[in-house]
Amino acid sequence: MSAPVLDIADAVPAEAEESALVGPIRLHLDAGELALVEAPDADQARALIGLCAGLPALRSGRVTLFGETIATLPRRQAEALRGRIGIAPAADGWLPHLDMELGMLLACRHHGTRPAEELRAEAAALARDFGLDGIPDATPHELSRLDLARAGCARAFLQHPALLLLESPRDAESAEALAEPLRRKLQRALGEGVAAIWLSRSRLAWDGPALRGARRLCLSAEGLAPA
Repeated sequence: MSAPVLDIADAVPAEAEESALVGPIRLHLDAGELALVEAPDADQARALIGLCAGLPALRSGRVTLFGETIATLPRRQAEALRGRIGIAPAADGWLPHLDMELGMLLACRHHGTRPAEELRAEAAALARDFGLDGIPDATPHELSRLDLARAGCARAFLQHPALLLLESPRDAESAEALAEPLRRKLQRALGEGVAAIWLSRSRLAWDGPALRGARRLCLSAEGLAPA
């Protein structure tokens, strides 16, 4: 039996008093599984994405990625595992001093060895799939929330990740505008064994046969519960 892609077992952040999540958080995803998480609070959504990537120190519990307990790994090995994650950041999660091209390609260039031209071409094609005219020639503050969500989706799917963490599109307008292309991309990725989490405030964006088998959860400071 293969290891789960992600297993969060009773995780409580070390700084729970200052965290948007106090836990304990429990979440298990096997290859090809999708969790749709209703996330009304932006800080809680960001904290969950960080937890799924094994970033915060824990007071108790554990986070396992691809069968490896992330807290026990040397830094380079942990970073290599995180290189298999595609993240769509929230609108304020982009580095403001980087142009969008660098912001979209930075993680892949850090974790991989593909030529920059290949990455750029793939990112531009994905950006067009989500409604942009290629990679935006702009900085994050020059784009609308919807266009940042489009760029975030393109960034998440870049280089065929094994785990998708979609913090965006979370607001209802962006989620519903991008529902069709995102559902289509997710359906294909899930069929290829990718695991995924999509956090949103809009249940309407999740309607349709493509996501019918997904697990539906609601996020609060205390953790995840069935929606």
